[in-house]
Amino acid sequence: MRLDKVKVTDSEVRIDATREGLEFPITASKPGVDTWPWDRSDTVKILIAWNPAQPDELRTAIGNIFAAELDAELAKDAPACWQPWLLSRQNNQQVLPPETTYPGARLPGSGVTAPKLLYAANPGFSAAALELHYQGIAVIGLIVDATGKPQEVHIVRALGMGLDEEAVAAVEQYRFAPAKFEGKPVAVQINVEVDFRMGSW
Repeated sequence: MRLDKVKVTDSEVRIDATREGLEFPITASKPGVDTWPWDRSDTVKILIAWNPAQPDELRTAIGNIFAAELDAELAKDAPACWQPWLLSRQNNQQVLPPETTYPGARLPGSGVTAPKLLYAANPGFSAAALELHYQGIAVIGLIVDATGKPQEVHIVRALGMGLDEEAVAAVEQYRFAPAKFEGKPVAVQINVEVDFRMGSW
């Protein structure tokens, strides 16, 4: 949110804001952070009733509306596909291997064959990415179960602009010939790259 106007009285706080997104360019030729309007008509008006004698209530209300910083509570409330990525940022790591609860999941290698991709759904582009001609590669982690179906699909390296959610939705439709260990199908944990490329503009 970009705060446009804040008005405080003895009984309420009024906030006018504009919803925005952030673009984190990953190329050396375009460093820094750019802002872009999510929807140029998407203004948000927030009204908070408060009692000046109880400032903690206002602090709590604002904390419930705006995420001032990334913490475990915020990560826990996020969609499951985002939780490993958010926790990796909380721990200042580039990539945090997800803690999977999927029983028996292995990594390819040491006698475990890699699963073979049989079908890959094409991801869609978000409206924001299309408008800004934004493209790149999202890295998605998943468990390929013993039947060749994706489980626990999650974001490992985020791309932004709504493309990560599109990548997750596409990978959830992937189908594989399952990995094998000693000739038997087994569940494995892998990462896949989802490449978003546009034609000539």
